[in-house]
Amino acid sequence: MKKLTLIRHAKSSWQDAKPADIDRPLNKRGRDDASMMAQRLAADGFSPGCTVTSSARRALQTAEAFAAAIDFPVRELLVYGAGSDQLLGRIRGLDNGLEWVAMVGHNPAITDLVRRLSGEPVDNIPTCGVAQLDFDIDRWRQVGEAGRAFFLLRRQRGCSFKTCGETALSQTGHAHEPRT
Repeated sequence: MKKLTLIRHAKSSWQDAKPADIDRPLNKRGRDDASMMAQRLAADGFSPGCTVTSSARRALQTAEAFAAAIDFPVRELLVYGAGSDQLLGRIRGLDNGLEWVAMVGHNPAITDLVRRLSGEPVDNIPTCGVAQLDFDIDRWRQVGEAGRAFFLLRRQRGCSFKTCGETALSQTGHAHEPRT
């Protein structure tokens, strides 16, 4: 079993137009959201072996907020601006000794990858949105061949959390009742 958690970076600052896009930091809401989401997931047992993140400042700050709350390493960087094909290639090249990996990135790539791997018609992963995909596979290179479960947890206004979708997929990709 391999677990992949895809996280869209938290809300970034547009206050100062001077920094290049890659250098934009999180704004206050983004820092707060990342911390709250990480704490919520930690309470639910979220414990990936490592995080792979975009090299953009806002993605690194999001990954660092999760790592601080959950105590896991941020150990690898993705190329800034990677598309869903590049992300999937990186996932398929992961060390098979890792059972659970988190990946922090950007839209549209994160939403595209969730849609592609889950088979669900996901319109948008919001900032600081988290998609959990579980695969009944032994090797990361098999990701995308057979999905098992899709779970999306999204931060809502007012510090409440909501499960936005949960679907288990058969090997043929057809939805059936979620596992309990």
